[in-house]
Amino acid sequence: MINPGRSVVATRSTKQLHNRSLAHLTNKHAARPCSARSQQMKLGVVRMRQATATTVERLPENATSPKTWALMWNLLKQKKVKMITPEKVPGAISGGLRKAKLIDVRPDVDFEKGHVEGAVNVQMFRPIKEWDLRSTLKRAQLAAFGIYPGVEENPEFIAEMRKAASQGDRIVLMCAIGGTIEPTRNLKNGRQSRALTAAYMLYANGYKNVEVVEGGYTSWIKEDLPLVKS
Repeated sequence: MINPGRSVVATRSTKQLHNRSLAHLTNKHAARPCSARSQQMKLGVVRMRQATATTVERLPENATSPKTWALMWNLLKQKKVKMITPEKVPGAISGGLRKAKLIDVRPDVDFEKGHVEGAVNVQMFRPIKEWDLRSTLKRAQLAAFGIYPGVEENPEFIAEMRKAASQGDRIVLMCAIGGTIEPTRNLKNGRQSRALTAAYMLYANGYKNVEVVEGGYTSWIKEDLPLVKS
């Protein structure tokens, strides 16, 4: 004998399952357009980032920290930045179809004291000019480490570089020390320098043919190569 009460319970359970399944399908189909729109938005963000990836106007925060330098180093290794010895520079900036443009990235006060003939000064870092509280504190912090006069990032570096050289030019960068991306005994990512920092910025802005003077201006003087003084 069939229990009527049990039949009613079974009927209700079947209806509940049916309603839940219907709700699940409805929600599933309703969510699809939203999911597609979400994916399109994400794709748009990715494309926008890719489009702006070659317009990096300023250095990353804490540009001289080991962590940030490691990120720069990775890009420099990936791009296979070249080093050029001082004695090869005169031939590079005076020769043939692959004539290079020599960019001296030292502060203008150092450039005026002496530089290579034919070099164009585009400061990677410039002397601190302002005298507000922040600038004064920065001067004091740098002075505590024996760095005088104090310098700060040149916010116009890329704008000035665009005037000095195009993305297709062969560019040779010179700073005081040159630096290296090859590991040393104490530095697994080599030694950071202003020229290598400038090379990172150029690569990040679409420049392709970048070289750095090995040993920088210091090596140039040691080799007793000719100088121009302003």
